[in-house]
Amino acid sequence: MNGFSDSSLQKVDHRSADDLDDDFLYESDIEDNMLTYDDQGQANIQVHAELNGNVIGDSDGVCPDSNNEDANSNSAEEESSDEEEAGSESDDSLADLKAQDGSDESESEADNVKELTCSQNKLQTIESGQKRKLDDIAEPTKSRKKQQIEIEKGRNIVQLVSENEKKELEKAGNELPFTYKLPDSYENFLETFKNQSAVHQKIILERMIKCNHPSLSQGNKDGLGHLFVYVLQYINDLFGNVEDSENLSKSFTILTAMTEHIFALAQLNKESTHNSILEVIKEKHEEYRKKNKRYPGLELLIFFKLVSLLFSTSDFRHQIVTPCFIFMEQILKCCRVKTARDISYGLFVCTLVLEYTALSKRFLPAVINYICGILHMAIPKTGVKLIKILPPFKSISSHFVVCRKFSGEKLSGKHKVSNLVQLEINDEFKVSTLFLSLKILNDFIDQLKNLPSSIKMFTEPEKFVREIPMDLYPEIVKDVYQKLCNSFAELKAEHKMPYLVIEAKKPKALRLYEPKIVQVYEGKRRKVQSREKSDRDKLIHKLKKETKGALREIRRDKDFLAGIKLKQKIQSDKERRDKVNKILAEAAIQQSELNAMDRKKKKQSM
Repeated sequence: MNGFSDSSLQKVDHRSADDLDDDFLYESDIEDNMLTYDDQGQANIQVHAELNGNVIGDSDGVCPDSNNEDANSNSAEEESSDEEEAGSESDDSLADLKAQDGSDESESEADNVKELTCSQNKLQTIESGQKRKLDDIAEPTKSRKKQQIEIEKGRNIVQLVSENEKKELEKAGNELPFTYKLPDSYENFLETFKNQSAVHQKIILERMIKCNHPSLSQGNKDGLGHLFVYVLQYINDLFGNVEDSENLSKSFTILTAMTEHIFALAQLNKESTHNSILEVIKEKHEEYRKKNKRYPGLELLIFFKLVSLLFSTSDFRHQIVTPCFIFMEQILKCCRVKTARDISYGLFVCTLVLEYTALSKRFLPAVINYICGILHMAIPKTGVKLIKILPPFKSISSHFVVCRKFSGEKLSGKHKVSNLVQLEINDEFKVSTLFLSLKILNDFIDQLKNLPSSIKMFTEPEKFVREIPMDLYPEIVKDVYQKLCNSFAELKAEHKMPYLVIEAKKPKALRLYEPKIVQVYEGKRRKVQSREKSDRDKLIHKLKKETKGALREIRRDKDFLAGIKLKQKIQSDKERRDKVNKILAEAAIQQSELNAMDRKKKKQSM
């Protein structure tokens, strides 16, 4: 996946939330040797070391000094095997528990120098041996041997880098305290991490988590939740006010070192992590709504990247990932493109969307529109020929048009960290941005090519790609351009869409033709019987049929008569009810008259 890189940054293999419980296998070539403890406070790593004359651990281990002596006496192959054994034993050493005195530091420095010299000698012997082999082999096999030499060199360099990292971690671990308390406030957190290198900050955060694990105390879970909030605020401060590429590179180095432990911290208190990230996204969105035409700060893009590492981005609907999708779409649709930094931010968001949709294969139209805008700015325009483009880009914009041939010697497939703070659009930025845009577009084609509507998704990008003149661009850009054109052709070949036509009407049958009567064959077997018996069966069947019909008519007649009788009864009941009501009314009138007469007599008698 394409993104932003820097030579000072070191790659750290890490699993995101998509790689946890979705039946995907994960293979790692780097052995995890972090210092961990069990419930009783004992170290989980088995060590082999000697402290004050006492042997700790298994006594079958081999001393590194003896390995060095064997390496000096044996051949180059034996040197490599001895160095691997010494490296494996150095991983299991008790460096974190030794005292910090001057003699130990001098010995460790001497060991480091010896190991570096051995590794350099090993590289020289491998290179010399491979060169001698190349001289003896015929010309057709030279390229294959060169590739093997390059692969061996790469493996040796990676081994040296990993050894240097381990030594640096061991040295930093000896310089720092072994236990840390959880900070009470963000100011205490800053004091702990102030003026510390990226490696030191990584170790401090790791030891804070290990020394305050929820299994050790009941209140540690809430404390780790507060620690996660402090880490988010620290990341916000790191990337909030960065103005030069040097400080930005340091910030990325710190983030790369702490990412692994941020993920571990998020798993210890998932509810607090969920709420904290959601509050940060809401706060950033409120700030963005006030000035929705400007790109937000770089810290928001870093939070988007953390979301992809901490949560599953392949869910159909997620309480955090879905708002981030909508937020990124708003950024790509509304923010104006004026400087190189704005374009770098937009490409950063495009790579994040590509990462978010790697498993779900979703389509975000704003990303394709943004890439079309970058391609549109690379097309030369005249006063007569204007190509329409959707906002936030303008139809007359030509910021990426290259006017002179660019060599492309320093061109790479990734944006530099300095581009995130760069304001001026120079030729190198133009070519690298177009190169990255073509690669991102090609990745989206590979990701969405199985969708039925993929041919319509990439119709507009193909028009812009065909309009870009590639004469002044380097060969590496031309290769990606040709690969993209081939992808468009393959997409059209796989998804052929026929034109919509009116369905043909069926011809009307002529009335003069007699209908062709075809006897329908029934798969039932008829009994073989005489004519008299078949006639008798027909009569019996007809009798049954007539009997059923007669019974049906009788039932209908009964129902009809019952309905008539019911209507008559209802009518008679109604008449009788009316008569009774009339009689009761007359009786009531008579009673009222009698009562009136009685009252009149009583008055006269009084």
